[in-house]
Amino acid sequence: MITEESKFIAQRLRGIPPLGSRVYEDKVVALRKTGVEILSLSGSPVVDTMPLHIVEAVTEAARRPFSPSTRGLPELREALAEMVGQEIGSDVDPNREVLITNGAMQALYITMTALLDPGDEIIIPSPSFFFHPMVHLLRGKPVLVPIAEEDKGYSLDPDNIEGHITPRTKFFLLITPHNPTGYVAPRSDLKRIKAIAEEHDLIVVSDESYERLVYDGRRHESIASLPGMRERTVMVRSFTKTFAMGEWRMGYIVTSEPLINAFLKVLQYMNIRCNYICQRAAWAAVTGPQDWLASIAMAFETNRNLLYEAIPSMEGIFSHKPEGGSFAWIDVSGLSTSAEAFCDDLLRSFGILGTAGSYFDSPNHVRIPFGGKPDAIEKLKERLAVAVAKHRRR
Repeated sequence: MITEESKFIAQRLRGIPPLGSRVYEDKVVALRKTGVEILSLSGSPVVDTMPLHIVEAVTEAARRPFSPSTRGLPELREALAEMVGQEIGSDVDPNREVLITNGAMQALYITMTALLDPGDEIIIPSPSFFFHPMVHLLRGKPVLVPIAEEDKGYSLDPDNIEGHITPRTKFFLLITPHNPTGYVAPRSDLKRIKAIAEEHDLIVVSDESYERLVYDGRRHESIASLPGMRERTVMVRSFTKTFAMGEWRMGYIVTSEPLINAFLKVLQYMNIRCNYICQRAAWAAVTGPQDWLASIAMAFETNRNLLYEAIPSMEGIFSHKPEGGSFAWIDVSGLSTSAEAFCDDLLRSFGILGTAGSYFDSPNHVRIPFGGKPDAIEKLKERLAVAVAKHRRR
């Protein structure tokens, strides 16, 4: 009989947890079948109806099949090169410096596969999205460096980062806006990361999936825009957050030609090329009218504000107001139960889907999305308050 410990299953998979945000997938389906209302909350933008210009592009693509190269649809790469080039103030070659992927997750997996040899180290600010299991899977070594927590929020600690660099360090993973804390790297932090990368000859892999979800008048700035960093930066972005196209699974990488060529080999052996119809939809999103996107960040900021009007009054939990992203990162150490047990009860008793902080290397926290309709946010506020009172340490 084949078991999870069977000789047929690769040793490197043992001890690798499931993706944190997918732990409750089966439970959600089962609970909904029993009539439990699971709040419609999301960490990614969701639109009720996709704009007509995207739908028309998809329809035309379905009628006229085409097989793009592994690099991706030329028109899409050209549009992305122009968009990113204008943003970072540097020309981007669509034929040599852009690669289309099946989402940012695949882009990051491709990057790590191409860059990491067994035992190579990658510095990851912690808490972090679920990257450290990915590094273990590729037989690299994740070096988790705590993000500094201050009175006003979170920030990178460049001195601490530099103190963890060894001869085996290959690159630094910069996530901004940061998932899960909501930290948005200011230019001052980017400059210090640049100095470290140059001094120690490191690459910076910059996950910029939430680049448009920034609040309070802030503006996302890519480290690739700093002088001398174009060649050292692997920019990874996602259509899921930027263009509300989560179901299409589109992402892309912008970096130097030698790195793109290495990533290209990995993608060829992964899935030969990405879906043509989805690429055509992405092309329409980039080149078509942009007015439908204007309200997305505003809606997330409104939801964040509504939620954070209520959280300070909930005795037993604490959370810094996120500067960007789409999640509340909540310290539940003041409650009488663990973060895992609290998450489980949030789902079963209150219909709130959260993720325990242990998956982010932070066991005292819970991550809860605040994307959704206003009525869902109001229910979230009410139910979260009841749940916190239920588990408050007496």
